[in-house]
Amino acid sequence: MYYRSSRRSVSISVESESPSDRHLVRNLHGSTPSPGENLMASERFLSVHRAIESLKQEQKAAITLRYFEGMGIREIAQVLGRRDGTVKSILHRALQHLRSELKDTGLQDAE
Repeated sequence: MYYRSSRRSVSISVESESPSDRHLVRNLHGSTPSPGENLMASERFLSVHRAIESLKQEQKAAITLRYFEGMGIREIAQVLGRRDGTVKSILHRALQHLRSELKDTGLQDAE
């Protein structure tokens, strides 16, 4: 019978890494977000949710199908009974509206 004499390990140096890389390493080690980070995430979620709720019904459906269900343009067109180009226009206008709504929250650049 063969026994491994040592475990394999990977070492990661965070000395020269960027702050975002350090955040990833911290998450790899299983640390939990601070209460402040949880609060900010909740506020972002609520802001995005409110902005999506303010969309017209067809825009809301297109955004939901595209970004939450992962459907392609052609699939969305079939579901909505629209042409591909129309779906692209609907999505474009919906994203413009969302950017406008989220402008004051600092989330307009997040895509």
